Parts: sequence; structure tokens; C-alpha cells
Amino acid sequence: RAGIRRKPGVVLLRTAYDIRSIFENGRGVTAPIERETPLAITLVSGEPQIFELTPEIFDLLSALERWVAIDELPGADELIASLADAGMLELSR
Repeated sequence: RAGIRRKPGVVLLRTAYDIRSIFENGRGVTAPIERETPLAITLVSGEPQIFELTPEIFDLLSALERWVAIDELPGADELIASLADAGMLELSR
């Protein structure tokens, strides 16, 4: 039975500030903006990637610590494929 789970090593982080500018802009960084920002940090092709997530996707990834059957998530094929391409999900067949 096919399933999905959050890929080991993916770090989920809720921050009170949007800290992406610190990592994306390097030197000359402006002060981060204060706002709740759910992030996923992962490695894609050996490079760290930071993704800002909607609260719903953050909660979904938080819940996927263990394998979940894909048939329990009807209509989510495109979302599953996008999250897997971004290195956040593992697929079993």
C-alpha cells in the first residue's frame, strides 16, 4: 500500500519573525519583519532550502511523522508531488 511521511531531516520551525532574509540576503540584511512565519528547512541536492508554508501545510507536515496511506488523502496528488519535489516528503510504493 502506498504511503507518505515527512522526510527525516526536515526541520519545521514556527518563528515570530520572518527570518528568511537573514539566510537569503547575506550581508546588509535588514531587520526581520515581525510576523508569525511557519518554515520548513530541508536539503535539496545537498543545498539547504527554506520554504515558507501556509499554516495548513505546516500542520499537515507536522502530523506526517509516521507513514500515512495515500488513500487517506483523496485529491491531494498534486500537493503530495510538490512537497516530494521540494524534499519534504518520502513516498513508499
